Amino acid sequence: MQDLLDIAKRISKIPIETKVDPVRYRVYDEKELVADVSKMKGVIGWGPERGLDDSVKTILEYWREKVNYLFKENKGEISINNTRTKGEGESSNSRHMSNIAVCIRGYDRVVNNAENILESIVNPLAADVFAVVQTEDGAAPDLVTKVKAVAGDHKNYSPDEILAEMEADGFNKTLWLGIRNKNSLAPFGGSRGSALMQYKSLKRCYDIISDHELNERRGRKYEHIVIVRSDHWCTAQPFCLSKPEMEDKILVPTGMDWGGLNDRMIAFPRRAAKSILSGSWEKLTRNTRTEDFLSNTEFVHLSNVKDTNLPLLRTNATCFIACVPGASQTSWFPCSTLPPEVTQNDTTLKGAQGMKYRDEFLAAWNERTFDC
Repeated sequence: MQDLLDIAKRISKIPIETKVDPVRYRVYDEKELVADVSKMKGVIGWGPERGLDDSVKTILEYWREKVNYLFKENKGEISINNTRTKGEGESSNSRHMSNIAVCIRGYDRVVNNAENILESIVNPLAADVFAVVQTEDGAAPDLVTKVKAVAGDHKNYSPDEILAEMEADGFNKTLWLGIRNKNSLAPFGGSRGSALMQYKSLKRCYDIISDHELNERRGRKYEHIVIVRSDHWCTAQPFCLSKPEMEDKILVPTGMDWGGLNDRMIAFPRRAAKSILSGSWEKLTRNTRTEDFLSNTEFVHLSNVKDTNLPLLRTNATCFIACVPGASQTSWFPCSTLPPEVTQNDTTLKGAQGMKYRDEFLAAWNERTFDC
């Protein structure tokens, strides 16, 4: 990477100063990668026709043309690192483009929570919505439609399909079977839980947001990303991203951490997305940082958050798992009905069907008057 950067600086038309951002530095990457194409040359006679200098020059020229085109097409406005630059004679009434992406992930069967998620999270943040939904029959789920997602992924992913995809990306099944413990890789190895589904859904959130930024926003990245599970119900807004004290921090509601960090809802700056959303998948498929997977998904989540080198701020616990009593359960705790002595005549909870953890529900109910 340094060699490519040095070439780009050498052939650039203007001086370039470079600095290492510790937030973007991935400690689990290999320190040195060396390619050896001698076998390929001997077997099929293939060899590179262009040198590195020529390749980097072609890339640099491509982006010069692209930026120049965008600058003209947008009447002098381009976006670099989320900073908008106005050109001469441009009107201040530019088309609104959201700075926040919310990715909802989970099962389509909890579609009843969609309206609450919109009212308590999406609308107050004026966010674009993305949805990664596990649906039982593979059909387009109602949840994607109800939350008006700008992009979505809906499929009935099986554990075998996810495992096959991981193996195709480099996952060493023998290695991970040897160190597997508790539920951090469930159901791989027979453990109870759905950790692999969680890592898959987080990676898909990252993929569809990144694709949307590139193809629909012309490369302009969001400033913040919010991840929330579809089975949540909020009595008030959980994240006040407009407050200065919440800028450039990772925000996680207070609650049960199970020895790691609550992994059901989180807000963070865009530059932390790769570590938080794709970190687990990359560690598993690169067969590194096995010590991060010796406990549960909460512990894995904490490790990914630490890798960002950003400060962690715990926010108000305004949301709880609102499950459906009587529905098939895949987790350790059954769903129970909401306590009638609390919910009577309370419009805040109109439509909520059940709760997974009583203490979590009571904490959210007590925060129902919270206002950013």
